[in-house]
Amino acid sequence: MFCPKCGNNNREGAKFCARCGFDLSTSEQDTDSRMESHDSTFDHAYETVQEKKSGRKTILILVIVIAAIVAAALAAILLYKNHSKKTAEEQLQEEINTAIDELGGSMEEAEEELNDLFDAAEEDAEQENAKDETSSAEDAEDGKNGSGSNSGSGSSSNSSTNNSSASGNAGSGSVSDTAPATASLVDIGTINTSSMTKATVTNAYATSVLQIDGFNYDPVNVFDGDQVTSWQENDSAYGEGEYIDAILSRSYEISYITLKLGNWRDDTNYKENSVPKTLTIWLDDYSFQMTFPHEKKEFCVALSKPVKASEIYIVMDEVYHGDDYSDTAIADIAFYEKK
Repeated sequence: MFCPKCGNNNREGAKFCARCGFDLSTSEQDTDSRMESHDSTFDHAYETVQEKKSGRKTILILVIVIAAIVAAALAAILLYKNHSKKTAEEQLQEEINTAIDELGGSMEEAEEELNDLFDAAEEDAEQENAKDETSSAEDAEDGKNGSGSNSGSGSSSNSSTNNSSASGNAGSGSVSDTAPATASLVDIGTINTSSMTKATVTNAYATSVLQIDGFNYDPVNVFDGDQVTSWQENDSAYGEGEYIDAILSRSYEISYITLKLGNWRDDTNYKENSVPKTLTIWLDDYSFQMTFPHEKKEFCVALSKPVKASEIYIVMDEVYHGDDYSDTAIADIAFYEKK
């Protein structure tokens, strides 16, 4: 029997240590008590680990059992070879606690890392949603600013309309000075567009397009130079608020805009379809609003000074209702740059 105080190897059944006189009977009782306490602690720790980590129950059991076996073996070696002053039960408990702490710490770190990944994913999703909402709001503002009904703007008579002018919204598109450009209707016969450069439209989009088998009403028809083809919207409310987005091949300094509003396939189609009355036209970040008479004629808008633009929006604010159809049509629009 080894003395827990000095390590002396006494005979079995000795009550006192032959070297230091330590009460060995008391030591045995304390040792048994501590062993029972340590066994209880081990069981409690083992159950706690099982409850918290049920998903890895088999692995935890194997690891803890192996740790306990290794710890017991180490404790036995230390006990019999007297390499340490620690008692066998203390060494056993220390190894068990270390194994449990390491397992618990690893699991906690894994859970924390997983939670961080979920938090990061949620944050990224919120940022993407915020970007989408901002982009949608900007698109709506660019395409539809000033698209509301404005029946008091302009006049439907020829003389008053041809002599009227529209104030534009000054922006970075204006040329020469900081004063805003103005827009006015002029007689197309006074303008020699053949001496100017016609802007090339590479693509066009619309908020809606009428779909009928055998007919093509795409927005690119507005810029093909053919008055027989046209864009026709497909909104249920006569197209008020609908618009076309035209992409130019480069940035042009626009001075004149010509327009053939309505369905110009023939006179009958012109009367049957709805025709734009008031348009808001955006040249990049410069805009103006113009009201046109209800006539089948080519109109010309003159800008008081050139305005740079590489993208143009045409928004229909008001329309003249057709005799038979609510679909509003635009046959042709062209943009000209002075050479």
